[in-house]
Amino acid sequence: MTEKEKEQKKGSVIMGILYGGGIPSGSNLKNKFLGMICLQRPMVAVMGPLMFFAGAFIALGKVPPVNSIIWGFIAVYALTSAEHTIDDYIDKEIDKKKWPNRPLPTETISRRGGGIYAISLASFGIVLSFIFFNWQLVVVEFVALGLGTLYPYLRDRIGYLVLPGIPALIGIGGWVAYSPDTLFTSPLPWLLYLIFASWQAFHILTLPWALTVTKTFFVKPKPRTVAKISVIFSVLTLLLALYLSSYLDNALLFIIVMMVVSIIFWLSAVPLIREPTDTKNSYRAVVVASNYNIVLCVALMFTVI
Repeated sequence: MTEKEKEQKKGSVIMGILYGGGIPSGSNLKNKFLGMICLQRPMVAVMGPLMFFAGAFIALGKVPPVNSIIWGFIAVYALTSAEHTIDDYIDKEIDKKKWPNRPLPTETISRRGGGIYAISLASFGIVLSFIFFNWQLVVVEFVALGLGTLYPYLRDRIGYLVLPGIPALIGIGGWVAYSPDTLFTSPLPWLLYLIFASWQAFHILTLPWALTVTKTFFVKPKPRTVAKISVIFSVLTLLLALYLSSYLDNALLFIIVMMVVSIIFWLSAVPLIREPTDTKNSYRAVVVASNYNIVLCVALMFTVI
């Protein structure tokens, strides 16, 4: 194996751990530690705090105190990681075919250990949320955890589009953490909710198994149709974001950023629509859609800085 091939293999292993794709074989202590990181899916879990603080910044109209940013990030990251671990716990048998290198299918971490780990992460996040924020946030978190636990069952019976409304609750959590009294008097938290739900819809519909394997919503459309639906949701996300901008100060940069990231996603969707069964096209669109959410959240936060 050449040095270049070794570097590529090392990079692939690191990406597998950070995105939850899997870990190296073996049940040694090092791999058990890597397995715990893999269960969290760090590169995906970090989107949770970003969505949370997008809601928080807009709710406050300013940057929250640094102390609450730190504890809020830790709490929401822990809860998002717990959701991923719960998903792996429930999907262990399915993942033996779909993700055979994940920690639970390989039994690097036992199913019982995965369950204990998920409960520990969730409990840690909820306790921090109660100590540093309020009971309203804890209620939102319990609702999200409950729906997240039901998701794998609903996904298999209804389809992948049962997911979007669940992670979108993170934005609502960010709002109630700082402005619980305005949750039902302002349209902004619900606009944020719709934006995040719409983003999650087009993000998940670019995944290979959403395109080709299972139902979208009660029915299983052709892969090309699923790819087109993902583009429709991306257009809806942009329209909702532009509508939200009418409520924001310093919105020009936000509008420009949203237009640019939308165009980039549409460019990635063109080859996906042409060849929706090509996994390279799918993963390219997934990466772009993932980065779309990161940029969206950061751009929202910048409107109040």
